[in-house]
Amino acid sequence: MKKWIVVFCYIAFAKASFAQDSSKETFPSIHNFEASYLYGAILEHNPDIAHLISDHPTGIMLRYNRKTFGENEWESRYGYPDWGISGIYQDMKNRFLGEAYGAYGHYNFYFLNRNLNLSIGTGLAWSSKQV
Repeated sequence: MKKWIVVFCYIAFAKASFAQDSSKETFPSIHNFEASYLYGAILEHNPDIAHLISDHPTGIMLRYNRKTFGENEWESRYGYPDWGISGIYQDMKNRFLGEAYGAYGHYNFYFLNRNLNLSIGTGLAWSSKQV
């Protein structure tokens, strides 16, 4: 029985030693895709909009991001931001507000050792209801 345990351990360690192939270079992921579910609330900041608050708005945001690694001077100056395109759909859960659609280009800037993210973008939006 001890002989089989030794053979099993030998095979397991031999397999593990070949799993770390150092001849292949590993590169960081340059592109990524992100999907976010949106759930929120409309705050009654004015009594005139009370009739518009009927439920919590929901939606989905799809994003394509590309990381920067300092190929250009501005990338290192601004902390290696990500850039990409985004698409958003939001259902306002109100018959007067309808649904909103948007597509835009964005930049993600990072602060506090990449623990804080500021995303800024510009693009086009369309609402299904015109008030």
